[in-house]
Amino acid sequence: MCGRFTLTTTDRPALGLRFGVEVGPGLDSTLGRFNAAPGQEVLAVRQREGGPREALAARWGLVPAWAEDLNSGYRMINARSETVRESRAYGSLVARAESRCLIPADGFFEWMEAASGGGPKRPVRFTVDAGSPFSMAGLIARREWEGRELVSCTILTTDADEAVAPVHDRMPVILCGADEEEAWISRELSAREMDELTTPLEAKRVWSRMASPFLNRVGAVTEGPELLDPDWSGPDTLFG
Repeated sequence: MCGRFTLTTTDRPALGLRFGVEVGPGLDSTLGRFNAAPGQEVLAVRQREGGPREALAARWGLVPAWAEDLNSGYRMINARSETVRESRAYGSLVARAESRCLIPADGFFEWMEAASGGGPKRPVRFTVDAGSPFSMAGLIARREWEGRELVSCTILTTDADEAVAPVHDRMPVILCGADEEEAWISRELSAREMDELTTPLEAKRVWSRMASPFLNRVGAVTEGPELLDPDWSGPDTLFG
């Protein structure tokens, strides 16, 4: 699965160039993220029907049209790529190019058991191509919620590659490059094409490093680069 990720850059022009879209100042809250978590707004890129790409903020955790409360989104942060076409929640979305999106990131986390066999699990951050931004395949939904438009998203997952498998058996679907990104968001896809796009990324492109256990405490610690330091012991205020 993918339950946390990073998009640490705040360079909007560079992100716009990388993903072929204008990233406006209204999206600043989705950038500089060191511990993006479910229920929070994250950056998404989609193809407008008959128009250019657009960047927008989307609540992570898909809230389908039939859901009666936002809490359903916490159960829908990930969608299994192997069964997404048959899913009640995701099937109609994945069939339409305008409902498929890119979720830009520069790292994602999985958790492993502590070496001693006790204590909290330790987060491991995985990066791609030595830390370059990459795209996770996502789905996006729009609906009305309490008189306003609600945009929400989910991230597709696939079997873990050899780099991730020692920590977790699943990983996000990471699109291999610009051609795959374009295919994911711009046109109809056959079942065979869908399967080809949602295979695990080559393990040789994936790097891993331990991160701070304070990642476990969403909201208790201000996000910053220290969360990526496995030896960071946290702010003094947490210990009185």
